[in-house]
Amino acid sequence: SVNFITVHDGFTMYDLLSYDEKQNGCGPLNPVCCDDPTSPFCDRDSGENNNRSRNWGQDAEAFKRQLMRNFFVALLISEGTPLILGGDEWMRTQLGNNNAYSTRADNEFNWFDWGSWQPTNFRNRMHDFVSSMIKFRNAHRYAFAPAQYGESAAFVWRNELNSGEPDWNSRHLMQHYNDASAGPQIVILMNMELGPVQFTMPPGLTWKRVVDTSEFFDTDAYLESITRDAKLSGNFDSDGPALEATYLVNPRSIVIAVAE
Repeated sequence: SVNFITVHDGFTMYDLLSYDEKQNGCGPLNPVCCDDPTSPFCDRDSGENNNRSRNWGQDAEAFKRQLMRNFFVALLISEGTPLILGGDEWMRTQLGNNNAYSTRADNEFNWFDWGSWQPTNFRNRMHDFVSSMIKFRNAHRYAFAPAQYGESAAFVWRNELNSGEPDWNSRHLMQHYNDASAGPQIVILMNMELGPVQFTMPPGLTWKRVVDTSEFFDTDAYLESITRDAKLSGNFDSDGPALEATYLVNPRSIVIAVAE
């Protein structure tokens, strides 16, 4: 399969978290509706109406970035070929327009304006996170994408206590990739609850944290505490710390740990 969150027809990933409804009428990406509302080329209605989008608000930018990291992690650990919409790694916006191929939309508001995106540290961190996740998937490709067509990845679903299958009515679970022939074992801790969840790590192995998508690791204060370049993501660390027997996963975040 080909897996994707966003694609060329529809919202960008940033807009998916920033608009309740499409904004396809008069605007920078549909100027004909501003200049000549009666023109047959003024198309306000095209573009999907059921976008499953939500405006989390201007005060929730840090949380929106956390959700974007969750999207990218989910995409890049899934079996199948991942498809990433160009510009999502820079948090590109189309100002809420989910059908940006309208007449006269070929203007500066619709271009990939690399120069204006890169100077923002948060955008650089997102780009660095996505780049690191792609490298991580490639390094562990036989765990997530078996070499033989038709085979499935070897993993087990576990609950937060690592004592059996998860409660499928809950919003948290553990995914343990335990096939040593595919490379180092990997554990993915997913917590989509409104509160933190304590996970018990599989015993007998040393687990090192590689990814934690929560807001904390995207703060200037955290990056300063570990003397990391402010443009590099703190949510990804290829040589992260060794974990204790349990790990507290923050609300609505995903953690990846690799066994040594």
